[in-house]
Parts: sequence; structure tokens; C-alpha cells
Amino acid sequence: MTALPLFAHVVVIGEQKKYLSCLLTMKTKEPGILTDEVVTYIKAKGSNAKTVKEAMTCPALKKIISDGMEAANKKAISNAQKVQKFTILDADFSVDGGELTPTLKMKRKIISQKYEPYINGMYGVEAKL
Repeated sequence: MTALPLFAHVVVIGEQKKYLSCLLTMKTKEPGILTDEVVTYIKAKGSNAKTVKEAMTCPALKKIISDGMEAANKKAISNAQKVQKFTILDADFSVDGGELTPTLKMKRKIISQKYEPYINGMYGVEAKL
């Protein structure tokens, strides 16, 4: 199985959680605009999304992602290794945004803190005010 050409970054969340989830950032050619490769791929699958905002609410894209997760989960050795939920973020990770090191490695602690409301939403936890 080949990887979907949709994502710039995928972060699996699961430490001290009941199940695995993931945060996804879409490949973009400029902030908020999906790459031509992504648009072509998802259009063939029934999505007309051209921006990240459109992608975040597109039922066809959510089905593409869910189907991909289901296929990957079939290879999991146990239920603990299966990703249950996902959230598409509205912007990619960056060095300037603090999510990446200068060598483009993800800063998991920063990502977990910065996107805590999204993570909590996947686990049914109310956001802290």
C-alpha cells in the first residue's frame, strides 16, 4: 500500500490515553491552499476541497482518511495499536510556529500543548478555560 499524498505531518497521540488518535496537517503550496497533487488526488475520490479550511469539513475527504486508517489498522497486532480518531489542523507545523526544530524534527511536547483543545476534543474532554 502506498502512502496517501495528502499529509505534510502526522502526529500520533496516545501516551496516557485510552486509545490512539492523530493530528494531521495537509500538504500546501502556500498557507491554506492545498497542493495540486492533493487536489487532484482527492478530486478523483469525490472531494472538491481546494483549501485546508474546506478540507477540514469535507465529508468525502474524511471518508478517504477513515478508509486509509481502517486499512492501516488491519495490520495492527492489537487494538492498542489502532488509531481511533483524527483531527485535521488548519495550518502546517513550522520552525517559526515552534512545532519543528531547525532540523525539521517535531517537538511533541510543544505540539501537545499548542493543540491541546484539538486533542482533548478527540478524547471527549472539555477544554480548559
